[in-house]
Amino acid sequence: MNYLRLYWQQILESVSVIHQQRIVHGDLKPLNFVLVKGILKLIDFGIAKAIHGNTTHIERETITGTLNYLAPETLLSTKNGTSKSGRAADVWSLGCILYQMVYGKPPLAKEGILSDFKRIAWLSDNSQKIVLPSPVPAKVGDIILSCLDRDPKHRPSVLKLLNQSL
Repeated sequence: MNYLRLYWQQILESVSVIHQQRIVHGDLKPLNFVLVKGILKLIDFGIAKAIHGNTTHIERETITGTLNYLAPETLLSTKNGTSKSGRAADVWSLGCILYQMVYGKPPLAKEGILSDFKRIAWLSDNSQKIVLPSPVPAKVGDIILSCLDRDPKHRPSVLKLLNQSL
């Protein structure tokens, strides 16, 4: 539990820095954090985008990111065929990462291409809910579920997550 707290704190601090700079990473996953002299560093800004102007989101012409960590709203197209997402999409990914830290796999992990289609359908269906598979300390479960709220407006900010202790 101590390592979970330590690494979660460092993950949140690194994402907080980019969010304060109005950057959406867009592909947060365990492989994009590396340990350097005992400190986690966030890497791979290949699909990261800055939030411009007075908006709170970015737009993409194609769906990008890693499916196991992809927020539901990134699958939805707007009228002009683009996909909108914002910092809350990164928070969804953080919830998937914390879930994986606790349970050893991301919440929607499946095998094979057919499972990928099922996962996309699941993410697109607002009636589906994330269920935690086994008992976990209440605060950890609450944080996971708050990050994995289907409504991006209801997800906590990274700053709020930093103020919650595990």
